[in-house]
Amino acid sequence: MSRLRAVTVDPTWIEHADEASAQLFENTLGPLIAADASRLAPRDTGYMAKHIDFRVEATLFGSILFVESHADYSAWVELGHRNVAWGKQPPHATGRDYIEAQPFLRPALYITRGAT
Repeated sequence: MSRLRAVTVDPTWIEHADEASAQLFENTLGPLIAADASRLAPRDTGYMAKHIDFRVEATLFGSILFVESHADYSAWVELGHRNVAWGKQPPHATGRDYIEAQPFLRPALYITRGAT
């Protein structure tokens, strides 16, 4: 014989889940990803590595974690670009017109992290 048990669902479960994800982003993932991005960032002057941070925003659909670099040129370093400035060939350029990407944000995001 099987016994039936009543199951009660907390109607505020979604708020608890949102709060838990916001705390995970703010206290664990945000600092870890930002630190890894800073560590992986290529350095000439160190400005880009020093200006990587994170923020958590609450939205209608839950919390969102943003990890960003505030150096104006970060996207060009992350994604690569054409070399059009001053006609100089940087040492990491592979061709006359293209500077290879030196990703640091995406690799920091993709690092596997264990449960804490």
